[in-house]
Amino acid sequence: MADGERVTCDAGLLCTDLRTGATARCAAGIVLVETKSAGHLTDADRVLHAHGIRPAVFTKYCGAFAALRPALPGNRWRRAAGSAFPAPGRE
Repeated sequence: MADGERVTCDAGLLCTDLRTGATARCAAGIVLVETKSAGHLTDADRVLHAHGIRPAVFTKYCGAFAALRPALPGNRWRRAAGSAFPAPGRE
């Protein structure tokens, strides 16, 4: 990786709403990969694209929050977040 690039990978992610005690677990077999750079495609982005993996733009925090609190307003990333954090019984 080039200078200024960062990649994080999360598998088996479990999020807990501290107010309600509800939990949301990332779907089995899903690895959330986050790439960061100063405004350009990273080497990791190019490798992912070469393997047919396209970005789903949402943060782990917002995805988990959407799963934990379904009454929150919908937005452009709700579908992708719903795939990563399925409703109970859809895992």
